[in-house]
Amino acid sequence: MSLSDYKFNEETNKYICPECGKEYSKYGIGNHFWRNHTEEGRKFNPNKGYIDGTRVAWNKGLTEDTDERVRKGRETLRKKLKNGEIENWWLNRKHSEETKKKISESRKKYLLEHPEKVPYKLNHSSKQSFPEKFFETVFINNGISFEKEFYTNGYWLDFCFNKTFYVEIDGEQHYLDKKIIEHDKIRTARLTESGFKCIERVRWSEFQKLDKDSQKEYISTLIDKIKRVGRGFKPLTAHH
Repeated sequence: MSLSDYKFNEETNKYICPECGKEYSKYGIGNHFWRNHTEEGRKFNPNKGYIDGTRVAWNKGLTEDTDERVRKGRETLRKKLKNGEIENWWLNRKHSEETKKKISESRKKYLLEHPEKVPYKLNHSSKQSFPEKFFETVFINNGISFEKEFYTNGYWLDFCFNKTFYVEIDGEQHYLDKKIIEHDKIRTARLTESGFKCIERVRWSEFQKLDKDSQKEYISTLIDKIKRVGRGFKPLTAHH
């Protein structure tokens, strides 16, 4: 339990145990609850530091919000890290290739099972952007059948055609942010391996710079590409 889970008595300036009603300071309530009202805590021998013969840490079940010793220890650690007295080793540690592979496979499995957690969804507004609306209208006006935000292999595609080809409408971050650039390379490679083919990556900022005639020519060429790879498309349905 966290400190916010306990009722606070403003008169005594202490927290109330929900099990026995005893009151403790914020540094003692967590320790009291764990030691007296949890199965694991009741088995703990504070003098020997053992639970059923198994050695456990003295601070097991405690946090800096509920125990002053933990809080002071954390403050000392932060101070030493800040002053360079000790090395922040966990930031510099390196995983083995085997561990990296396991982490990657575990993450891919998780994202496949939870598409709403894919970075694309987390980093994009729930509202459709103007560039996406613009090209959606273009496709509709040209009788092109498509699926918006098509999910496959752990990735979301802006516009997918015939469940095989896709078009992406890119903001400038896809060309300026190094992390996104590298991510896009991996993304494209994995999609290609899965049988998907990118028809076009529309760089919206460059498209905007074109004059009206050049924009019409660009759109005409794009529509021609889609129609050539998508022969046999079903007629445009109402839900698009």
